[in-house]
Order: sequence, then structure tokens, then C-alpha cells
Amino acid sequence: MDIDEGEATTERISDDIEEMATVLTSMDAATVLAGGINDVPTGSGSIPTAGP
Repeated sequence: MDIDEGEATTERISDDIEEMATVLTSMDAATVLAGGINDVPTGSGSIPTAGP
């Protein structure tokens, strides 16, 4: 494999990670907007948030 092939592979992986992050962020936003999350888990328990 030459340097160009390695760079192309790295770029594809980077694009895939960015796309996954975008999809997950969109899913989280949709869940919040739908009122699916009423508590935000933390290390010490949960913080109640406003529900619908």
C-alpha cells in the first residue's frame, strides 16, 4: 500500500466516524424532542429534567 492509499483509507474512516456522530446526535435530539428522556444519568444518580 502506498501513502496515497493510506490517506484515502484514513479519510474514509474519518468521514464514517463523523457520519455516525451526526446520526447519533440526531437520534438523541429526536428522543429529547419526543420527551423520551426525563432523567439525565450522572455518576451520582440522576438529574430530573422537565418532561412534556
